[in-house]
Amino acid sequence: MKLLMVVILSFLLGASPASESKENYLNEIDEAYNDYSYQEYSNDYYDIIVVEGIINGKVHQGIFFFNDVSRNYKVYLINTKNERLYYPKETSRGDVSVVSLLLDKADSYEVSVFNKDLIQQSTIFEFSMEPKTVEEVKANSTNVGQNLGTTSVSLKLLKKPFNIQADLVQVIIAISIGLIGVCVFVIFYYKKRGKGMFAIENKTENIFNFKEFIESNNYEENIIDTQIVSDEYHGTDSVQDIVKGNNKEVYKRYYRNVEEEYSGFDIKEHLISKNLPTEYSGLDSIEKNKIMLELMTLKSKEIITNDDYLEETMKLWKESN
Repeated sequence: MKLLMVVILSFLLGASPASESKENYLNEIDEAYNDYSYQEYSNDYYDIIVVEGIINGKVHQGIFFFNDVSRNYKVYLINTKNERLYYPKETSRGDVSVVSLLLDKADSYEVSVFNKDLIQQSTIFEFSMEPKTVEEVKANSTNVGQNLGTTSVSLKLLKKPFNIQADLVQVIIAISIGLIGVCVFVIFYYKKRGKGMFAIENKTENIFNFKEFIESNNYEENIIDTQIVSDEYHGTDSVQDIVKGNNKEVYKRYYRNVEEEYSGFDIKEHLISKNLPTEYSGLDSIEKNKIMLELMTLKSKEIITNDDYLEETMKLWKESN
């Protein structure tokens, strides 16, 4: 019975794995560094130590991290310039015991703990590693070691996991922007070179030419007003007669000879108010088409009559360039 009690007390009083690992790490620090100091923090889930000191006349930093449960937490160094996450060499259970880190002396780092879902954990105080001079480190040192030196260990960059949904959206957006850019370039190229739909022969294709229409021989015939009227139907033809081809002519065409109608509206003054020319001689097709649009607007609003419109159109397009 007494032997059993001794065994139990020895086990309870014995060092925990975390305490033993920390003690071994601090012994390694004392052997490697000359002047040094360290900060530590512990809770029920992990222990962490950050060391800063002098080895062979140069500033070095070290880090220790111990998980209570294997790989439950990880320690990362966050670069304060680019906010990227770096991590030191780990043991098989996810612990860290690095005496000297090989850091870029121009960068500053924050030491933070993350869980296995990569969610940052809160700590009682912030750990940081910043570039300092030998004099600054010596002034803050609290311990003097053996200065035997050690090999520095580089950090590894944590690669961002591929987020299918977010990254796919970014890829689609990038491709869409690229396609739009290509289309704009092609349109600009063809316009600059006068090719494709921008070629002169294609621009004039299927465009109604008012001048040619007015100067043609068929113009007078096209502007004659026609009206179709029906003859009086006496009801003598039956459906059977029509089917047999005995139906008589029901409609006939005749020309209506009526007096011309004018509104009296001053088209010339109106064109002047719209900054449009009233002297049609020498105008190019672009200016004439602008005037045509204005005449069509007046006609659609019933400000001028059809006869006003036709007369002014003839004046516009019969003037030679």
